[in-house]
Amino acid sequence: YIVSDKNLTVPELREYLLKGLPEYMIPSYYIQLEKMPLTPNAKIDRKALPEPGGSINTGEEYVAPVTWIEKKLAGIWQEVLGVEKVGINDNFFELGGNSIKIMLIISKIYEQTGVESSLKQVFENPTIQKLCELFTWEEFISLGKIEAILLNKLNSKNGNKIFAFSPPGGDAKYYNELAKDIDLFSFYGFSFLYPKDYIQAWTDIIINLQDGEPCILLGQSAGGNLAFEVAKELIQSDQKVSDIILLDTSIGMTMRIYNERGGKENFIKNIIKIAERGLNQKNFNENDEKESQIDFENRHDDNNDININGEKYSDVKKVVDIGKIDSNIHFIKCEYDLNPDVQLMINTKADDEKIKFLAWHNEMMEENIQLLKKCTTGLFKQYTGYGSHLDMVNPPYLEKNVAIINEILKNIG
Repeated sequence: YIVSDKNLTVPELREYLLKGLPEYMIPSYYIQLEKMPLTPNAKIDRKALPEPGGSINTGEEYVAPVTWIEKKLAGIWQEVLGVEKVGINDNFFELGGNSIKIMLIISKIYEQTGVESSLKQVFENPTIQKLCELFTWEEFISLGKIEAILLNKLNSKNGNKIFAFSPPGGDAKYYNELAKDIDLFSFYGFSFLYPKDYIQAWTDIIINLQDGEPCILLGQSAGGNLAFEVAKELIQSDQKVSDIILLDTSIGMTMRIYNERGGKENFIKNIIKIAERGLNQKNFNENDEKESQIDFENRHDDNNDININGEKYSDVKKVVDIGKIDSNIHFIKCEYDLNPDVQLMINTKADDEKIKFLAWHNEMMEENIQLLKKCTTGLFKQYTGYGSHLDMVNPPYLEKNVAIINEILKNIG
């Protein structure tokens, strides 16, 4: 129990106490009070001291669990440690954990997930985020928990379902902020490229959850290509797909851009940028360019196939087959046709090269619209979104683009 004129965090208190006490004598819980309760004899009234538990100030910014395994571990930690809320970056020991509680944690992880962990693993990886990184996708797949790791509910709504597919390298967290502001509909995000037959796996999961009810799919960029492929599989399996919402997706252009520009490197750089934003939820700027290039060099194999999340990007290249569906397509085009980095590149070119590039680019944009219209026997509607291609699901453009999506959903009913 501490009284102080400033707000203290657990790391600060532990660091101070470790200067004079061995580890085993460091308290498990810390409660800061405005003043100590006293008895009439001016002694500390121990019976009046509050019980430990509830919310503990670890000094870490709260980051909510999103994936299935993160939510499972957070629930286990809350139960064992007796705290109300656990973020994925909160330290186990700073929340009151000790060696005895680690054994309880290990037991409950195995009981609730089927995954084995060790005392050493928890000691060396004392946050949920670090611990989750030790668990391989293969472990969950072998345990028959494919649905749990592929699908994550990202908002608290309980209405009709939207199933969203992220661009390459992203996972369900890619749409985490977008999902929070979706009205009425429950929003589910799929993780990317697991297992190998991911299209069929996603299709089976949706059919199981929808139970014959029509569904809505959403995807940004190459995630829209995946949504389109899943829609075809669903329809072939007699599952109705009423609407598909595409955020600046190039249905038929991916292979053409990839081949005509000859720039595998340039093409992959954009994919890596999307992957970085999806996985890290942060802006990718020019200072990251060198790191991006190193990442690119490390990720491609002898066949020049890019590897993202351990899977070859050649798998994504295959997902550009054009077919015909009967779903309504809502295409939200980005506000700026060219990303800022591409615009900077163009500005360095001679005038005739600029004209040639822009003519090619405009031709690609128009071709994409025509292909999208041909893809469906249902309605095709086009909307103008906000921000560049890479910024549509990031602030400050996110709120305006979510408003467009909510208006679409309102009309769908």
